Amino acid sequence: MRVEVHNSIDNSHRFALESDSGFTIGRAPGSQVRLESDYVSLTHLYIDRISSGWRARVAPDAQPVQINNSIVRPGQFVRLLTRSTILLAQFVVQLDDATDDASARPDRFAELHRLQHRLHTLTLDRLDLRRLPVTHDGPAPNDLRAVDDAIEHALRNDLRPEIFGDARTRSRLLAFAVCQRLESANAKPTSAPEEALPARSRVALPAPNPVLEQQAQTCVARVRAALGNAPDQDVSHVYSEERVAAAVAAVETRLSGPLIEFIISRFLKKLTCDLVFGLGPLQDLLEMPDVDEIMIVEPSVVFIERRGRLVRSSRTFVNDQTLISIIERIVSPLGRRIDRSQPLVDARLKDGSRINAVIPPLAIKGPCLTIRKFSRRGAALDLLVRERRSLPPAAAALLDAAVRARKNILVAGGTGAGKTTLLNALGRAVPPSERLITVEDSAELQLEHPHVVALEARPPNSEGAGEYTIRDLVRNALRMRPDRIIVGE
Repeated sequence: MRVEVHNSIDNSHRFALESDSGFTIGRAPGSQVRLESDYVSLTHLYIDRISSGWRARVAPDAQPVQINNSIVRPGQFVRLLTRSTILLAQFVVQLDDATDDASARPDRFAELHRLQHRLHTLTLDRLDLRRLPVTHDGPAPNDLRAVDDAIEHALRNDLRPEIFGDARTRSRLLAFAVCQRLESANAKPTSAPEEALPARSRVALPAPNPVLEQQAQTCVARVRAALGNAPDQDVSHVYSEERVAAAVAAVETRLSGPLIEFIISRFLKKLTCDLVFGLGPLQDLLEMPDVDEIMIVEPSVVFIERRGRLVRSSRTFVNDQTLISIIERIVSPLGRRIDRSQPLVDARLKDGSRINAVIPPLAIKGPCLTIRKFSRRGAALDLLVRERRSLPPAAAALLDAAVRARKNILVAGGTGAGKTTLLNALGRAVPPSERLITVEDSAELQLEHPHVVALEARPPNSEGAGEYTIRDLVRNALRMRPDRIIVGE
């Protein structure tokens, strides 16, 4: 069992343990996985090896723990999955069973990355992409068809033996392709991507063979049924690659050779076309409603935060330059630029999502990119209590009373702790007759209030002029007859 710990307060991530036998998680110095927090018991969890895998037991005197989206109470047992997530205080503990096939996950990522790189290179060799103009509205149909034909030629000739001739590679790619179709079918954006990103980022492949496409959809429906979900359910939380791979393996023997080739080819074509014309692997991730944050450590290593869990994605970029070019496609419409003289960009997309990009020489391992997606789903205090269960009823009542009594409130917390969510909820408790002025370093608040003036600080321009700090804006806000001022770093 491999154990990694993420601290949501200081945003640190560490490898904690790798063990073939049982261990404990707690605050005590003797705990094999030590979590230093007053909200963690001396011995909070026992992780035991059993004949069928692993199980976790919460200590009798400890507080309840969330394990794989389920609350486990003191003294209770729960069997762990191949990949399990434990939420305890500010810690996210990721458990990976190293004895399972999950230990080969990095190899699968590397294999997909290598094939994607070769396919991209072969496509570039056959086409002069400088002669394929891309307008603001996206690639022209003829140009997209030319790229599609080039990819098809590479798949049927240069790459056919290693993709379709090797059973293991074919099965892995089929699992990746089906997983991507499942996620795309479930993608109902919480914020409109067309408002956040340039129009050219949206790439639609040429129409597929209708018969094979119908058979592919039937295959996806079978896999979904094997996962135990109805077509209209929100099932993105079950799309771990291990579960999808197992479900695909169960139906693969009933699929014809042409259908398998069709599904894999469409998958690889989309990856390559997104790289050539769109935003590459970011394209689907930005449209998935349950992905809150996208973290690209380096071109071949991409992590996402999904439903509070930090997991590694199978998506990769071809190389450093490809990732840099996609970063440029995102920041250019915002009037920003990034290069070696200005290797850092922190900006806000039109929908409120935050983007932070760092390239060499500041980024040692290569360009890295972080996108925190903005959700349009507002949350009142009662919603935080009833549905999200992130706030006790007594605390919500106290905060609501404090807002109505016009008390000063300080909201602090680590990255991703929910500061903006809480402030938006508090804003709903402000009477509509009052005038609000917000002052932020980078505008993130989306207050549902009829009378809001939003101000955003501005850094100096290339000549060192035009800077307006938060202090300047607060001083100005006091002259705007505010009933309340909200200041955010």
